[in-house]
Amino acid sequence: MRNVDISCQYEANFYHIIFDSTFNVVDLINDFYSKDEVIESWPVVILEYYQDPNDPGFDTQWGMSKIDATSAWEYESGNSSVIIGISDSGADVYDEENQQATVHPDLLQNLWNENGLYGINVGQPGLRPIDYLGHGTHVAGITGAVTNNYIGIAGVAGGGFGNDDGIKLLIVKMSGDGTMTAEEIMAESICQALNPDGDWNTDDWVDIINMS
Repeated sequence: MRNVDISCQYEANFYHIIFDSTFNVVDLINDFYSKDEVIESWPVVILEYYQDPNDPGFDTQWGMSKIDATSAWEYESGNSSVIIGISDSGADVYDEENQQATVHPDLLQNLWNENGLYGINVGQPGLRPIDYLGHGTHVAGITGAVTNNYIGIAGVAGGGFGNDDGIKLLIVKMSGDGTMTAEEIMAESICQALNPDGDWNTDDWVDIINMS
């Protein structure tokens, strides 16, 4: 503990106290504040200031400036404990030209892959959720493309700053590849996003579902 000597002190003393990292900061602040002798207590906040990410397509992402994403990334840029279900036309998880399973490099790190298929194909169970329309890949990229990796674009919650990892994207293909999707398929896509392994006793469901 050390006394903080500043010119505006008046009938009060300021102290800077450093505790072992095992203590909970919020609990300590509340404990001090509850004491009659203490006027105020607060943490020393250490902020990391981030510049624009190095993704080459970031300059074209006008939506990021609209939501002031760079300011939000000062606090958190993603968390892999959060799973977002992208119920759409699939994602770029297969190279049609070369007929091989090649996942888009800007999505790979953040894709859910517990079944080895990089998602779920509702219309054709057991097959990869290949995106023939591009819309699902677009939505997945805006949501969780890996940020600050010198590839493609920046995802809103793609990680890439400090110790942040990106959110997990569960791709759920419900599109008929150019045809209208029946209400039953849309409803089933929600069910499978909520229960990707088919066992309701396991806690593996998504936290958020995007169906645009």
